[in-house]
Amino acid sequence: MPELGYFLNIDKPAGITSRDVVNRVVKYVGTKRVGHAGTLDPMATGVLIVAINRATRLVEYVQQQQKTYDATFLLGQSSDTDDIEGNVAHHSTLSEPTPAEVQQVLSSFQGEIDQVPPQFSALKVQGRAAYNLARQGINVDLAPRRVRIDSIVVQSYQYPELRLTITCGSGTYIRSIARDLGQLLGTGGLMSQLRRSAIGAFHVDQAASLDHLDQAVRHSLGTAVVGYRGHMVDDEGEIRFHQGKIFTPLRGDNDSPASGSAIDAEIAVFNRMGHFLGMAKLISLEPVTYQPIKGGFTEPSRFSRDE
Repeated sequence: MPELGYFLNIDKPAGITSRDVVNRVVKYVGTKRVGHAGTLDPMATGVLIVAINRATRLVEYVQQQQKTYDATFLLGQSSDTDDIEGNVAHHSTLSEPTPAEVQQVLSSFQGEIDQVPPQFSALKVQGRAAYNLARQGINVDLAPRRVRIDSIVVQSYQYPELRLTITCGSGTYIRSIARDLGQLLGTGGLMSQLRRSAIGAFHVDQAASLDHLDQAVRHSLGTAVVGYRGHMVDDEGEIRFHQGKIFTPLRGDNDSPASGSAIDAEIAVFNRMGHFLGMAKLISLEPVTYQPIKGGFTEPSRFSRDE
């Protein structure tokens, strides 16, 4: 009972778009049902997860996973795009920020913060991408968005270059951190390099290059939901899941909701053979009952089909 889709972990090179990567993969795998999870700007490199066939239905779960970036910022400069590829302006400063001052300001970014996206971003403004309006010289008023930054570690600092490793949640713009850091330091700041080293369980040291797609590992669908509690079902539970009916997981499973799961909490569902069946939500604690919400990732076994 094979899974009806998979993920490829691609090390995106600089100078091409995320869509360009997808187009290359389409030609390689021979199917048009291909998408990516988490856009990287053309200048950025690193982990780009490409979903094949029914894996495209799980892209949202990959995007929600924690991301890790290696970023280089340049202080004393700013640009309209908040990175080195925009119109760069150089700033003169009376004094260079000390490492302690940089660290103190960086610490204010950690946790949940309100972040204003870059003017040059793909966010929609009245149905149009913000970057299209920005290119026409139209100032776009983008509302702050709540994002989560888990850690910022300074790898090296020698003014004006600052190298960081940043772990964060979905929707975080690293360029915005460079811009806001520069504003708070009074120097200006922009991003000059960016490499995504991980998304959840996908790491760059396991990624395949576009020139060697034949070496790309086919990651199982369950990799998209690492971090969700996993429930195993018996044959009857699998039948009920495929039929869209409520079910109860195997007794003794380590994912009992008694530890504090909330109603509507999502969980990942697997059969006895470890195949990923899909996602379900908790609808009752007494008795423990789940409702399938996203399935169709494996071909139902003969016994699970309606006769």
